Amino acid sequence: MTDAPKINATLNDLDSGAQAGSFVLGLKGGKRITFPDPGAMEWTAAEEFLQDLQSQNTRGMLEKWLSEADFKKLLADKLNLYQISELGKLVNAHYEAIFGEQGNGIGS
Repeated sequence: MTDAPKINATLNDLDSGAQAGSFVLGLKGGKRITFPDPGAMEWTAAEEFLQDLQSQNTRGMLEKWLSEADFKKLLADKLNLYQISELGKLVNAHYEAIFGEQGNGIGS
């Protein structure tokens, strides 16, 4: 009899999970902005991104995680506070559907 632990999963199993993909927002004139796909990021950067989504510094979070071109497009559309608040809710809901709410995962 061997005391070797049973393998419950392999790296291949980890690649087959659900994927959220990027969140894409359509703007005026057919322009689009794309948020990162945290599932494709190195896990510590992805954790940082998901934590930053909860930030009270909306501008700082958007400037940090959108490309420079996408951030400029978003500024050019001059969203009001209600719109930017709704954007935050939609982006959070998109990622929480796959990754869960922050604070409820492994290591919390």
